Amino acid sequence: MRLSAILLFLILSTISFSQSVNPDFFNKIIFFSDFSSAKDSKTWPSINNSDELILINSGEYIIDRRSPVTDRMLFPDYMNPFINYELFVGLSLESLTENEQYVGVCFSFSYNYNQGYIIEFNKKKQFRIRKIDNGTVTYITGKNESQSWIKNNMLMLKEGVNDISIRVMDNLNEVYINNFLAYSFTVDNKYEFRNFGLFTTKATKAVFYRIQLKVNENEIPKYAPLITRIEDDKYKPLQSEEERNSKNEEVPDNNVKEVKAEDGKSVDLVMNLNNQIKQLQKSLDEQKMLLERCKGDNIQLDDYIKKNVDTKLQTRAIELEKENNRLKDELSKLRTENTTLQDFKTYYQKQNKDKDIVNFLYDELKKLEEKNAFLNRQLEQLQEQGTKKPKK
Repeated sequence: MRLSAILLFLILSTISFSQSVNPDFFNKIIFFSDFSSAKDSKTWPSINNSDELILINSGEYIIDRRSPVTDRMLFPDYMNPFINYELFVGLSLESLTENEQYVGVCFSFSYNYNQGYIIEFNKKKQFRIRKIDNGTVTYITGKNESQSWIKNNMLMLKEGVNDISIRVMDNLNEVYINNFLAYSFTVDNKYEFRNFGLFTTKATKAVFYRIQLKVNENEIPKYAPLITRIEDDKYKPLQSEEERNSKNEEVPDNNVKEVKAEDGKSVDLVMNLNNQIKQLQKSLDEQKMLLERCKGDNIQLDDYIKKNVDTKLQTRAIELEKENNRLKDELSKLRTENTTLQDFKTYYQKQNKDKDIVNFLYDELKKLEEKNAFLNRQLEQLQEQGTKKPKK
C-alpha cells in the first residue's frame, strides 16, 4: 500500500496535465545552436567583466553571474515571429548550490523584451513560471512567490542534462521536462513576436547546451519576411524582483551611458530620434526583403505561366487537329451520300422523264401492291385445294 502511494505521488508530481499540442505539427527546425561552431559565437554574446562571465566552450554555453544584485536575461541575435513553435533547451542544474539560485528559459517575449514568460528551476527539483509585464511580475504556477514552486521528480541535478521543451499553439502553452508534460496554461494575449532566451538569477552559474526552435513548415512562407536579426544593444539584464518593486522603472540598456540631469531633455530627444531611426531602418529592411521575395516570386510565376501556356497551346493545337480530321471525315461521308442521292435522282429521272419523281414512286408502289394482291390470291387458291377431300 505504501509503495502504491509513493508511485501515485511520483506520477502526480510529474504528469498533471493531458497533452493537447501534437508534437508532429512542428516538423521544421529554423534555429539551432549546439555551441560548437563559429556561427554560435555570432548568435550568442560573450562577456567577461566584473559582473559576469559569459562564454562558449566546447559545446557548452556558460553563464557565470558574478553580480549579487541583478538577474540576467540573454537573447540570441535572432527574432522569432512564429506564433506557433516548439522551443527546446538543454540545461544543467549541477551548479545550483543556494536556495535563491535559479536557472531558466525565456519564451513568448515581445519585440522589446518587456513582456513575456520565464520558467525557472532550482536545486530542490522544483520549477515555476512567471509572467513579466513592463516590470510587473505575476506567477502562473501560483498565487504569489512563496506558493509558485511545483515539485517535479523528473528534473535531474547531477545526473545529466535536463531537456526542457516548450510548445506554443495559439494561446496554449505546454511545458515538458525530460519528455514528460509538466504544466500547461493559456494566455489571453498574443505578442507581436515570440522571442526566446536564457535566464539566470544573481550570483548564479549555469550551463546550457543544445537550443533548438521548430515550427510548422507550412507556416514558414507567411512569417519568413519577418525573421530579422537584432543589434547587440538589445541584450538587457533583468532587474531583481527587489529592484523592480522598489524602483518600478524599466531596466536601462547596458550600452547606454549615464547622463547628467541637466542634459536629460536633450538626451531623451536624441534617444527618441535614434529609436525612430532604428524602427524606420528595420521597416525599410523588411520592405526590401518583401520586395526581393516578390521579385523572386514574379520570376517563378512568369516561368510557370510561360511553361503552362505553352503546354496548353500545344494541347489545344492537337485537339483542333483531331477535330479538323473528324470534320474532314464527316465531309467525305456527306459527299459520298450526296453522290448516291444524285445517282438515285438521275436514275429515276431517266425511268420517268415526263412525270414527277413522286408520281413515279407512287405508281411503282401501286404495282407492288397489285403484285402482292395477286400473290395473296394465288396463296388462297392453293390453300383451298389443299383442304378439299379427294374423290373416291
